[in-house]
Amino acid sequence: MYNLDFIDTPTLKKTKESILINRQSEKKLGITVVEKGIILPFKSQDISNNQLRIYGGGVITQSFEHISVVDIGDEVYSYSKSDVKDEMVEVVYLGIFHPKWGHCITDNIKKIWYLFTTEFQILLASRNIEIVYTVFGDFKLEGSFKDLLTCLGVIPEKLKPVRDITRYQKVYIPDDSFIFENNERFYTKEFQEIICRIPTFNTSKIYDKVYFTRSKFDSNDFGEKEIENFFKKIGYKIIVPEILSFKEQVSILQNCHTFAATEGSISHNNIFCKDNSNSIIIRKSDSISNYQLSINQLKKINVTYIDTHLSLFNSVRQWEGPFSLYVNENLQRFANSKSFLNSFSISKFMKYVESSFQLGFYKKEELDVYYWDKLKFEFLNSKRHKYRKLANKLFPTIFPYKGGW
Repeated sequence: MYNLDFIDTPTLKKTKESILINRQSEKKLGITVVEKGIILPFKSQDISNNQLRIYGGGVITQSFEHISVVDIGDEVYSYSKSDVKDEMVEVVYLGIFHPKWGHCITDNIKKIWYLFTTEFQILLASRNIEIVYTVFGDFKLEGSFKDLLTCLGVIPEKLKPVRDITRYQKVYIPDDSFIFENNERFYTKEFQEIICRIPTFNTSKIYDKVYFTRSKFDSNDFGEKEIENFFKKIGYKIIVPEILSFKEQVSILQNCHTFAATEGSISHNNIFCKDNSNSIIIRKSDSISNYQLSINQLKKINVTYIDTHLSLFNSVRQWEGPFSLYVNENLQRFANSKSFLNSFSISKFMKYVESSFQLGFYKKEELDVYYWDKLKFEFLNSKRHKYRKLANKLFPTIFPYKGGW
């Protein structure tokens, strides 16, 4: 069930359309077997003034067919025969492991369903089989993801990273149990069964309402401290997940009644909450995560979405940020109290703008009317701010709009 009472009207239609999609796939999963398959380690290349990244990786067959095994665009890249190492073993390839936590609890585990099948156990007993993966960026199999695998019944030490271009006798590639199709995300019963393997942890830290914060970790969420303070004032226990063990985090989530967080990796943690519990998801832009929608459905979560953002550049870096957050009228209505002051600040907003421009957002494109109206409303209501006159001169230049300032 969804509560969209605190969504900005211009984005309401798109949000309603997204939440109506059935996110459970009935796809029958299987495996692809590649004889003498070559696994390409994942790599990326910046081109065109650092604005675009070309991703590479996947599996090459004997006939040089490229099999893409991730949904972020891995492509074949050039290599010479001398680059290829030969390993006289058969491998189950789990795909790419990503360092971001949200991907750890969706994409990184989407192939491990196969490890729990009778088919794999028979294979393991009769052949020299290894379990391998490739890595994205600075991923290391440690910390909470290592603990998650252990809780699921996978022995992390038995998983080996592929760091060189390597040819194996056979490569077994399980289908994804968390699926990407037509720019949407879907989960399967196999993925649901993986999540059900997570045990229940005992804890003395039981809180009815919790807010998981990124403010101690991520400088890309400008203004989250004000959001965090808002939830603290209305009775939420503020949790900094980075200072807790995986088991401590999960035990808190398993025992809470309502979980709140900004949308993204941290909100994906409601996958560890009880079925039919409540989630408050703070939207950081006018986009909605279809990863999150799949998790919401899988866990039968009662979700309230709240728009608290002025993230002008999310169309460029949709989920990477930076993001601009503040306590606004939507949060005031959510709390049913106007005692919470609007926390929009021109000086803080300009820090967000500066950070965005440092990342290359320097083109003077017409601002979407949705964001223009929000910016103008908040700007004109900041009458006593010492930077108002300066911003009044700068904003129409930085953010041109055909309707005029």
